[in-house]
Amino acid sequence: MTSNQVVAAPVRRAHAAVAEAVRLQADAARAVAVARDITTELARYGGPPPPSGDGLTFTPRLFTAANVSETRHLIIEAAGGFGLAGDALSDFVLAVYELLTNAVRHGGGWGRVALRRDGDLLTCVTTDYGPGFTDEPAGDDVPPPVMSFGGRGLFLARQLTDSMQISSSRARTAVTVTVKLPRAV
Repeated sequence: MTSNQVVAAPVRRAHAAVAEAVRLQADAARAVAVARDITTELARYGGPPPPSGDGLTFTPRLFTAANVSETRHLIIEAAGGFGLAGDALSDFVLAVYELLTNAVRHGGGWGRVALRRDGDLLTCVTTDYGPGFTDEPAGDDVPPPVMSFGGRGLFLARQLTDSMQISSSRARTAVTVTVKLPRAV
């Protein structure tokens, strides 16, 4: 073995270690940027929504996997109180429940949900603080293949409500669904 070969092996290991350190530093910088964005978003959107329309709101609620069922029951109560009933109530609650479980599964394990009534519209905003979408979610107007595992949450939410919008950044994703309330008798 030559002296060059003896020196080359440790140099290669040192280069590999430096490359790994650079990669880890970049990962850490991205994590800090995301944490900063999440903190900014929580400061901006963490409180109750501003009053609008007739000012009837459901106090924003934080949810996790541990309380998603309890949150669903509160949504049933609140949406019923805003005038939804029967199939319209069931459809709305199923849509919101799909958004809650999506946030828990794909959006960092927790989120915030708020309802607002504006005249004859009931709006629900579900916000999570996961990594967001890398691309616009595709195919939520087309049902997923029958044999696929999952992939139905956004599709169902869109089908069961009058409108759905998605706003996503690397720090948060907000999905807004809206339904028309029945006319008061």
